[in-house]
Amino acid sequence: MLDSLMKELERVDGVVFAYVHGGFIEMEVFRDIDVAVWISDPRDAFSHEVELSARLEASLKTAIDLHVLNRAPLPFKHHVLTRGRLLFSKDETLRVGLVDETVRQYADVRMLKGLR
Repeated sequence: MLDSLMKELERVDGVVFAYVHGGFIEMEVFRDIDVAVWISDPRDAFSHEVELSARLEASLKTAIDLHVLNRAPLPFKHHVLTRGRLLFSKDETLRVGLVDETVRQYADVRMLKGLR
């Protein structure tokens, strides 16, 4: 199923990289597939979420919970980028830079809040 998901997403213009995360990769039983994508034009975030979810659900015949990472809250972005599984990347320089920046920002916020 991951291969089909990856192939479907790679064909979409504007999707730069994609991760699968959550129950699908962390548990044996899942109710949907959690997908997170980075898009080249974040102004299209909402339409990408709606259209891609519908397209993937029709193609894969399973529920998809898709989110655009560009405007995601820092804790969610950190979770996806550090615990998720990369499906593909069309721009590794951008992706690795984003991972580094997100991890650094998350550590700074945790330190400022005194969280462990």
